[in-house]
Amino acid sequence: MLYSSYVTFWFTKEYFHNTPLALSISIFIVFLAHHYTLQTISYYQVHKSINQYAILAALLTSMIFYAEWNGQLLHAKEQVGIKTTVSIDDQIRQVQEMILENSKHTVKGKTNWAKYQTFLEAQKNLKLLEERRELLLEEIAVQKSEAEQTANSFRAFSVLLFVLAFLASSVQFRGYEVQAVHEVIDQKTQKIIGLIKKGEIKNAEMLVNYFNLTKEEALFLLQKHSPSQQIGF
Repeated sequence: MLYSSYVTFWFTKEYFHNTPLALSISIFIVFLAHHYTLQTISYYQVHKSINQYAILAALLTSMIFYAEWNGQLLHAKEQVGIKTTVSIDDQIRQVQEMILENSKHTVKGKTNWAKYQTFLEAQKNLKLLEERRELLLEEIAVQKSEAEQTANSFRAFSVLLFVLAFLASSVQFRGYEVQAVHEVIDQKTQKIIGLIKKGEIKNAEMLVNYFNLTKEEALFLLQKHSPSQQIGF
C-alpha cells in the first residue's frame, strides 16, 4: 500500500504541481482501492457472488495500475537524471539571431568587415552547436532506454506485490472464516454438553440423529458429561 502510494504520487505530481495535494490524493485513492478490494473478497467468500464493491475495486485498482505504470517511468527518469536540450536550444536560437542580424554585412557594395567576421564565426558556432545537439540527443535516447528498463523492473515488482497482497488477503479472510466455523462448532458442543448435564439427552442415538455427530463423538460426550454415566444406544 505504501509502495503503491509512493509510485502513484509521482504520476499525480505531474498534474497537481503541489506535493502535499498530490500525496494526499495518491494515499486516498490507494486506500480506497485496498478497502474495496478487501470488502469484495470478504463478500465473495461469504456469498459466492460479487456486489457493487467489486465495481469500485476494479475501477480504483485500474486507476492505480495506470498511475503506477506511468509513475514508474517518471520515477525512473528522475533516478537516471535524463538530460534535456533546453540549454543548447537556447544557444542555437541566440546564434541564429546573431547570424540573421549580421547577414546584411554588405550594403551597396560596401562591406562591414566587423559584421562579416561576426557572421562567419556565428555560422561556425551554429554548426558546432548543432553537432553537440545531435550527440546530446543520442545520449538522451540511451538514458531514456535505461529509464524504460528500470521502469519495467519496477512495474514487474508492482505486479508481484499486488498478487502477493491479494493472496495474503485471501488467506487472511479464509483464516477468519475457519475461525468462525470453529466458534460455531464450539457453541454447538457447549449446547450439547448443557443438554446432557441437564439430563435432556440420555443416549447417543439422539446425538447422532439430531446433532449429526458420529457414534464415537456421541459416546465420548455422554461418557464424559452424563450425570448418570449410563450410556445407551
